[in-house]
Formats: sequence, structure tokens, C-alpha cells
Amino acid sequence: MKKITFFILALFISVSVFSQTRSVKRSNAIPLRSKTENSSINSMTNIIENSYQIIDIKNELKKQKTVSSVKVRNNANFNNNRSILAVEDTLALCNTDSLVGGVGYNGAGEWTCSIKLTSAMLTPYIGKAILGVVAGIADAASTTSIVAHIITDSASYNGLNPALAGSTVTGVVDGWNDAPISMLITGSDLWVGYHIIATAGYPSFTDGQPNIEGADLITDGTWNSLTGYGITGNWNIMVLVGTATGCLQPSSLTVSNITNNSAELAWATGGATAWNIEYGTAGFTQGTGTTVAVTTNPYTLTGLTPGNYEFYVQDDCGATQSAWTGPVSFSVTNCASPSCYFYFTMNDTYGDGWNGATLDVLEDGITVATLAGPATDTKTDSVGVCGTGTLTLVWNKGSWDSEINFSVTSPFATVIYEIVDPATADPLVDGATFYTGSSSCTPPACPNPTTLAASNIMATTADITWVEAGTATLWDIEYGVQGFTPTGTPTTAGLTAQTASLTGLIAQTSYDIYVRADCGGSQSIWFGPVTFTTACAIVVAPYTQDFENAGAIPNCWEQATDDDFNWSFTNTTTPSANTGPSADHTTGTGYYAFVESSSPNYPTLAAGLITPSVDITPLTNPSLMFWYNMNGADMGSINVDVYDGTWHTDVFSISGNQGDVWTKVIVDISTFTSPVQIKFRSITGAGWLSDAAIDDVSIEEGPACFDPSALAAQNATMTSADLSWTSSATTFNIEYGASGFTQGTGTAVNGVTANPYTLSGLTSATPYEFYVQADCGSGNLSAWVGPFAFGTLSCLVIDQCDYTLDMTDSYGDTWNGAGITVMQNGIEVGTYTESTGSNSVATIGLCDASNIQLVWTAGGFPDECSFTLTDPFGTVVITVADGSTLTDANVFHTFTSACTPPACPAVTNLSAGTITTTSAILSWTNGGSETAWNVEYGISGYTQGTGTTVAVTSNPYTLSGLTSSTSYDFYVQADCGGSQSTWAGPFTFATSCGIFTTYPWNESFEGGVVPPTCWSSVDVDGDTYNWEPVVDTDGYLIQDGSYAAMSASWDGTAGALTPDNYLITPQFAISQNNLEFKYWVGTQDGAYPAEEYSVLVSTTGTATGDFIQIYNEILTADDTIWREVKLPLAAYDGQSIYLAFRHFNSSDNFQMKIDNVSIDYTTSINTVESNNISIYPNPTKGIVNIKSAENSNVFVYNILGDLVASFNNISNNSKVDLSNLSEGNYVIKVVSEKESVNQQITIVK
Repeated sequence: MKKITFFILALFISVSVFSQTRSVKRSNAIPLRSKTENSSINSMTNIIENSYQIIDIKNELKKQKTVSSVKVRNNANFNNNRSILAVEDTLALCNTDSLVGGVGYNGAGEWTCSIKLTSAMLTPYIGKAILGVVAGIADAASTTSIVAHIITDSASYNGLNPALAGSTVTGVVDGWNDAPISMLITGSDLWVGYHIIATAGYPSFTDGQPNIEGADLITDGTWNSLTGYGITGNWNIMVLVGTATGCLQPSSLTVSNITNNSAELAWATGGATAWNIEYGTAGFTQGTGTTVAVTTNPYTLTGLTPGNYEFYVQDDCGATQSAWTGPVSFSVTNCASPSCYFYFTMNDTYGDGWNGATLDVLEDGITVATLAGPATDTKTDSVGVCGTGTLTLVWNKGSWDSEINFSVTSPFATVIYEIVDPATADPLVDGATFYTGSSSCTPPACPNPTTLAASNIMATTADITWVEAGTATLWDIEYGVQGFTPTGTPTTAGLTAQTASLTGLIAQTSYDIYVRADCGGSQSIWFGPVTFTTACAIVVAPYTQDFENAGAIPNCWEQATDDDFNWSFTNTTTPSANTGPSADHTTGTGYYAFVESSSPNYPTLAAGLITPSVDITPLTNPSLMFWYNMNGADMGSINVDVYDGTWHTDVFSISGNQGDVWTKVIVDISTFTSPVQIKFRSITGAGWLSDAAIDDVSIEEGPACFDPSALAAQNATMTSADLSWTSSATTFNIEYGASGFTQGTGTAVNGVTANPYTLSGLTSATPYEFYVQADCGSGNLSAWVGPFAFGTLSCLVIDQCDYTLDMTDSYGDTWNGAGITVMQNGIEVGTYTESTGSNSVATIGLCDASNIQLVWTAGGFPDECSFTLTDPFGTVVITVADGSTLTDANVFHTFTSACTPPACPAVTNLSAGTITTTSAILSWTNGGSETAWNVEYGISGYTQGTGTTVAVTSNPYTLSGLTSSTSYDFYVQADCGGSQSTWAGPFTFATSCGIFTTYPWNESFEGGVVPPTCWSSVDVDGDTYNWEPVVDTDGYLIQDGSYAAMSASWDGTAGALTPDNYLITPQFAISQNNLEFKYWVGTQDGAYPAEEYSVLVSTTGTATGDFIQIYNEILTADDTIWREVKLPLAAYDGQSIYLAFRHFNSSDNFQMKIDNVSIDYTTSINTVESNNISIYPNPTKGIVNIKSAENSNVFVYNILGDLVASFNNISNNSKVDLSNLSEGNYVIKVVSEKESVNQQITIVK
């Protein structure tokens, strides 16, 4: 029996969508790549040029549980076509990308799934034929039918015009379904697949076995991307190729050179030299048309009359004929060539084309053209007409008509139809005529106006303008509620200017308006419609809004347009942890408005939310009342602006973290002219922990006397301070006292009319508080507001000295709300934070001999923060490294300030240089004229005072007797004879790394630093993304301990990366031939696993060019489970080497990890050293000489320990040929009666 094999092209698409995290660093969940986008937006792409690899189809099917696991095989459709089926070639191709192509659907649930066969792939099969498509279907219950399609031009394919279509397959089953199609292979690129019609949008994709990989898809005439679709599953395709034994169909039917009575028909033959053509009017039933037998291709069909036609073609092989191919449509017009042209300007506001929408142009019922819109954002087409009668435009709906606008211009530069607002295109009815007019090529006696527009739109009025295209001086307009049917009778006639003011309109209502010119004896056609919407009516106070609008912006509210981003609405917490409200204010389960401060909405970016216009004249004391929540360590501000014809900014403002509480605000707006609009303007803080929120907004009657707000104290001296507040009142009462006094027991100052007010007679270096009350007269008093804390200075500014605070953020995204508050004698001097990104320096003026306290505010990521406070004389007061734990809102350091230089100044600028394995030269800058110093040193992290102290008289000083590969701290103290300075330090340095000679050796990255001591890393691609540590507390699966080393090919901020990152080990002396290099490797996200890496060796240095590759692999989804790799080092016996991991040739995946790296003695091959047997050359191109190996057996192993070659009973001096092996590293084992020898060799080509 003849062996039957298949030519199978298979592709697999599996899409996993994960909830987005701000970054891996920010989440304790398992870090997975997140590329989710708004699923309501198609991201369109060109067809993808896929990469393929040849695989063994038998083994692949075994891996995939074999074809027998498919529930059903629907092959009934091939039963009548067996004469052409001689499937004979075996070739399997699988795409190796984890995500290719696209998927989408239209209202009819139709799309095409295909795979690309390049000319290079098809060249070996020229003269053979595609004999069928086998489609794997997972949801047959939702699938109406499938039809095999072959496409020769993917750019022009719209889902309905393949080069060749097979017969329709119904009765679709879960599993494999045979879809008949046959086409001769000529060697050109082909896209082969199937067009599917489903009862739902698309099948559920739960897929049947085997999981043969999926494909490029097309819908609505456009190749679509999977990005943004929550779909998981497989597209399954097999393409059968072999020798055709029957008569193949022709393909690629085309029509050209159409006149008013003829058309040239052409096609790609299935192999015959004679053909049958059948043609007829559009829609004719095949078999009832006119048939012509022809022997020329192309063939000119003559004797046609104007109209719409279709034709089919059949190969005539003599004894047999192929199936018919077609129909293909064409139209014959009333003229041999156009008499004039209409012009179509077509736009897409999203910039991704018309997504399947088309526009049919007909003259006198004959299709002249079908326009598919722009490929991206804009396109202009011209359509020729005969000018004989009626022009008709028919709309064919796409998937995103709301992005479309277009205009149609007559041959005389008059716009006859225009859609300016894309929302107007959306309601056009699919398949319906939306314009009928004259196709005349004679200039109109009265051209229509153009550029119709509405402006100055208010609640009940609007101004309308247009541009005259001819010489008319009179115009008519007709308007009505959007969608009204024009009567042709003007609403207003005889206008003498190119403008009209419409009155008596209804608020919040959309209108259509048309205009025509009146030329005296004739009128132009009506031009329009242009649609506009009237503004909201003025709301009469009292007015309330609680945002209970199902997450939508309330009616007549608007997002500001002069800001950076928009407010949002929710009835849950905000998307970010540790910021925003835990619930709304109204009910605890309702909606509220908030600003989402996640990237890219910070730092210091604004969002504005504006109320409707409110008439406040019914109110005696108009007030704005609302509740705010400002919870987050990076919190910015909420500001209130009022518009009464002019914007008044910052009528109310509050900033900083106020905690997860709702706080009520009452703002006096009585001084503003009615009507008013309120803008809530939130500005984000330095980081993403600044989700501010508002709820329960009202404009209502306020108190007779409003409370003052925005208390402040400024310009403090030793005995006075300027107190200020915000209020519409003119008289105030003040009460003040020492910090913590009970209100009512303090000192009162009544009848104050100055704001700000200078409070004098205070005591220096004393903390105070004050309250203020508005006195509105007639016995109307506000509540007391306060306390507000302030303090007097301890000394004059001129007597202060400057301390320096140097602040660093290890992640480079500011301190995220963390800060240091400096208190002097119990009075706040200021709060300082790193707000620029990575590093900033603050100067702090302090008085002499004052009690100074440092208070820590933790912020969002306090473990990233480090800082050093230095006194005016360069002495370090305190240093805190990143990763340290300080208690939030707690005093962490107290000292006494000093502005007088010490008798023995401390040294500064400690450094270490000329570092060897056992010594380092220490140096510093003298504090004064001292000539003696004390040096204390020890292992990094030791407690000062417990180290080794050396009295020295030289600067610099050579410190010796150190241990290699060790990190040290040292301190220096100046010795001035009768006194000593404070200690300066520590300064940290590490001795050079020696060559490691003792095994086993191990590195598990548990120091939390990558590269570790004695290692190095190189970011060859220069994108600043390199190997770095990852930790289990961030959700990472670690092989050993808590840390591993990681390199990424995708980042949540930067997107796709193209890494070329080296992680280089210390130097090792390989003194025996039974050592092996071992490590554990893993990929972080099984949905994006395909990270490629190599292991390399250098016997010279650590420059990347010094290394040669000894091992390479691409990780798979299975590698989410850690896997150990072992590489023998026998080839480097007697040499000193460096090893390196190189992550490269990967992009747009996620992350790979390395852990538990070691060098140890092998347990797989016993090795005995030999003084007799020699193996050379090394490297070799394939021929290996083995000397002094009489009657020995030779075994050759690859790098994984697999036996790949063997030779028995070789002579004393023999050559073995390994040229059939691939380039790489191998181990040769020679076994004689007396000894056994192993040696690693490298084969180069």
C-alpha cells in the first residue's frame, strides 16, 4: 500500500489576558506580563511575515495526543473529489511565535483564518498543487459553514474576493473538517485558509486536539491584531499538497480595459490551455448565462450593453473539466471613457482605515466604483461618470463607522454631500442609498453653498454660516431636530448674508441644518446636513449631584479641555492599592468622582471636572458644598475654580495626604455673579499614590457667616509671625497660645480688620497655635477654625548655619510621598523629600546649640529611600541606606546643632584606590592642619568601635593584610594632639577578586544584588535594562532562597525590549577535567516564554568579544517550572576561565531568570587523567586525531550527555571523522584496557 503523508502548515494562537499592574515592582501578585488594552478598539496591522521551523509531524502528533483524540473527522466533502487527491509529500511547518496575526468579527459573524506560504516555501512544490484545507473547529454548534480560500494578494483581500474559493462545507463538526479546494502551485506567495460564518460573533475557541498552531485572520476587510481581545484558544489549519490527477480550477479572475461594450477577462489557469466562460447580468443563476469556449487568456468579451455583469471560468482539460471559479463582478457604463469626475475625500479619525466599510458609486443603476476608504487616516479618490443621469451612493457598513467622515465633490468643485462629524456616519444604514442626485457633467446654473457650520451654540440659540460657491446673493435654510426628513420648503428664506442666527431652540437637543443658494431664476441643490447640539440649560439653585449615574459623567457636566487627563467615576475602590477612597460618601456603595493618578498621569498633571451653569440668584448666601477624600502618600491637591464670565482660580485649595476619610467643605461663592460654573481641578502629586476624589456636590443656601479657611502663618521672626486666612468677611477674632493650649484659655485679639495680621510680642523658639473666627456683623459669627500650628525662630536668619541633606531614590521615581520633617526646639523647620527622580539635595538653616529632631514619613516605597545629613563642616550627622526600616511618623534621630567649627575638624572625602586582592590605598581630605589620624576598618556592616584601629601619620595610607573578594568599611578620625575629631565614614570598598580554585563553588544571589561581588554585567544594547535581582516577596517563584537574577525582553513602561545583556561570573581555575558548570533557569510567564540565551566561556578577559558560545536555547512555556542545566568543563582543564549568561535575540516576551549557579565535580562521567593518550586538534572542523590509543573504544557525547557517535577498536594513531556533527561543544571519551580519558572538544564549521 502506498504510504500517504501530508504537507501540513499549522499555526497556533493562544492569548492570555491578565489584569494590569503598575509594574512588577508594585505588586505582590505573581508578576505576569500585562498588555491589555481597551477591547473596544481594534488595533489594525498588516499581515505578519511569520517565521517557521521544520518539525517531525509524527512526533508532533504524538506530543499532541495524536489525531485519534479528535472527536470527529468530517471528510464527507472530499468523497466526490478523490480523483484529484493524491496527497503525497510530508512536510510540517509550525510558527514559533507566541502571538501572531489577529482576530475580530463583524455583525454577521464572518471572518477568514489563513496562513502564509512564502514563495521560498513553495518553490520545491512548483508543478504540484494545493489539494485541500483541513480546518480544526472547536465550536461547531456556533459555526454555520466554512469555505476554503486561497489568496494571492493579502493587501487587497476583503474577505469576499479570494483568488480561489472552494465549495461550501456545512455540517461542521468539533474537530477536523475537510474543505475542498485545488490550485496549481507556481511558486508565488499564497495565503491559504478558510472563511467561516458563525451564528455568534466567533466560536469559543476551546479547541480540539491536536493543538496545531493558529494563524492570521481577517475581518471587515482588514487584517486585525489580537491585542485587546479577551480570547483564549487555537486556530487550527492543515494544508494538503501533492500531485493533482484531475483538472484543476482556474483562479485569480480579473477584469480590465472595460469600454461601453466590451471587457477583457483574465485568470490564472489550473493547467489547461482551453477554458469555458459563462457570463450574464449580475445575480444570474449559473447555468442560465451565456457560455463561450475560448483558447486565449486573457479574452476580450464583446457585444455587451451598459449594465452590471458577473462571469465564471472553467478549465477544459479535454476529457474532463474543472469546477467553475467565480463569480467576479464588473460593470459596463454608458460611455467608452468618463466625461467628468466626482471626487471623494475619505478620512478615519482613529487612523486605522475604514474597518470594512465601503461606499458604492452607481450611475443610472450601474456600479461605477466601490470605494474602501483610506488605509490609515485619509485618502482621496476620483470616480469617472458619463454624465448621463442619476448618481447614487450606497453605504456598506463596517465595524467602526463612528470613526469615519467623508465629503463628495462634484466636477465643479461643489461639495454635494459631506459628513463632518464621524458620529453622523455611524447611523448610515447598511446596504441603503444615502444620496441620490444628478451625475451631469454640465456646470449647474446655480451652484450650492459649501462649508456649512454652526458656532456660538447656546442652550436656545446658535449662529449658522456658509460659503457661497457662485454669485448668489440670496439663500434659504431648512432645519429641524436631528434625523428629520427635509421638506424642501425653507424654514427661513431670502437671507441676504451668509449667516443666520437661530433662536427658540431646545436645550440639549441635536439639530440638522441645510442651506441652498437662490440665484433668482433657479435654486441650487440643498447642501447638508450639518449637525450641532445645543448647550445645557442653566440650572436653578439649589442644585445637587451625587454621581449616581452608573459610572457615566453626569448630564451637562463636562471634562475640562485645558488640562492633561480626565476624571473617572466608580462605585468600588480606585484601581490602585493604598490610595483613593475605600467607598463612596453617599451610601458606602454608590458612585463618586476620582482622578486615577497612575502613569502617565503623574507627576503634577491636572484633571478638571466642570459643573453645569447654575443660577444662584435664588440663594441669599450662595455656597458650594462638597466632600473630598485625599488618601495617598503622594497626594497632590484639589482646587476649586469659579466661572462667572471670568475664571477665578483657587477659590478653595487643599493639598497633601488627608487619609481615607471623607471631609466636608463649604465654600462661600456669594461674591460671584450669577450664573456660575464650578471646576474641580485636581493636580497629582510626585507619584501614583495620589488618587483624589469628590462626592455629593451641591450649590445651596450657606450660613449667614462663612467659616474662614486656608489658615497659614508666614514670615516668622524671633518675636512675631504673619497670620492669614481666606474669607469674604472683613472683621475677625483671633485666639492664640502655646502649642496644645485649650481653646478659650488662650490670648484673644478681637475686631481684627487686617488679613494677613502681624502677631507680635511672641517668645523666641516657641511653638504656637492660633484659631480665627469671622465676624459678619449683626451678631453673625462663624465657627472658630483651627488650630494652625506655627513657631517663632530660635535665632536670626543671619545667625543660622547650613546643614546639607542629600536624598536618593534607588528606583528613580522619587520618594513616593516619603519625607523627613526637621524639628528645631519643637518647631517645624520644614519637610524635605526627593521629588526629582533619583537624587536631590536640600539646604537646611539651623540655629546653634538647638535640639534637632528628625521625623520620618514612610510614603509608598520607603525601602527605596536613602539619605545623608552633613553638618556645616562636612561631618556626617546620620546616614540611612535604602532598604532600612524606619517607623512612620516617628522621631528616628536627635542631635544638637552646632554652628561653631570644632577644635579638631573632621576629615572629609574618604576614598579607596589602587585596590588589590589583599590591600587598598586609603585617602581623605584633612579637616585642618593635623598630621596624625586614626583609621578603623572591618568587614562591611560591622559596628563602629568593634573594628581594627590603626594610628597613622600618612595620608594616603596603604592598608594591607586584607582578604580577597571581600567588602570592607573604614572610618577616619583626625588626631589634633590634645583632641580628636568625630569619626568620618564609613567608606566602603571591596578587594579584588582572586581566581577561584576551590570547589564546589556556588552563587544563589541571596545578597539581593545583581551582579554580586566579583561578577559583572554588560548592557550591550544600551537600553538601561540589564540583569537585576528579583525577590519572592514580589511574587516571583525562586528556585533557591529568596532571590534570583532576571533579564527582561518586555517592560510595563518601555514596552518591547531587545536585550543583549551579559551576566559574567568571577574567574575560575579549572584544575581537573571532571568539573561541570550547573545552573537553574526559568521563564516568568508561560504566555510569553520564548526567551533566548547562551552560555559563553572566555579564557582571556571579560570584554564581550572575549567570549565564545558553548550552549544556546530558547525557553518554552514548560520552563515556568525551574530546570537545571549542566555543562561539562573538561575542555578547559588547566585553564582559567570566565563564564557568562547572554540574554539576546528576544523581544516582546517577558522575563527569564537564573538561580543557584555552581561549579562542582561531575557525577555523570568518571574521568581518569592520562599521560599517554592525546586528542587533537581542538577546536576542529570535524577530523580528530587520537594518539596512543591502541585497541580503544571512542564515545562522543553532546553537551547534554547524549551519545552521538562511537568508534570501536581503533588503532594506535587514528583519525575519527565527526564532520557530520553540528557546530558546538562535545566530550570525547577514550576507553582502553588500562585507562579512560575524557576531553571536551569544540567543532567549528
